[in-house]
Amino acid sequence: MSVMQRFPGIVEIFMKLAENKRYGPIDRLARALSPEMIRIALYEALRISVTEGWHVPSASEVDTFLSEVERNLAIAQKIAAIALAAAPPPKQQG
Repeated sequence: MSVMQRFPGIVEIFMKLAENKRYGPIDRLARALSPEMIRIALYEALRISVTEGWHVPSASEVDTFLSEVERNLAIAQKIAAIALAAAPPPKQQG
């Protein structure tokens, strides 16, 4: 099962951040060297989501995600890469 299927709400938040050019939490997620760093990046992303009125994943999805990244940090890096794929292309100057 893919990361998008296992954690759709979390992927959605990070994609929404990319679409809105708010890359800080995405960058922190991609560069995380410990589960604690991932928790901080996720917290920031959730905080922004709540403030903006975006959909927030369920508590069980967040709990499962955090448990899994404790064993495998690459999951967070995959989500960061998927999110950046949703970033808008740069505007053409001309």
